[in-house]
Amino acid sequence: MSQNQKAASVLGEAFLEAIREVVREEIRAALNVNQKQNELISAEELARRLGFAKTWPYEAARQGKIPFHKVGRYLRFDPTAVVTALKNK
Repeated sequence: MSQNQKAASVLGEAFLEAIREVVREEIRAALNVNQKQNELISAEELARRLGFAKTWPYEAARQGKIPFHKVGRYLRFDPTAVVTALKNK
């Protein structure tokens, strides 16, 4: 292998590693955004964040005013979806 071929091979590997690192960073950033967007919180936490009584999320969910997810026997809420639902009503 000539000196030029070795240099090209080393540069090619460095370039590939740089691309891999950029892709890894983009994946990490996308996962962090998705985790925040898909955050489900308890009724108590929702009430605290919105400044309502602790029983309000349960009553609003029962009446169909806000969206919720049932996780086992517990209700969980997506804060973004709840705020959107409240703005639309």
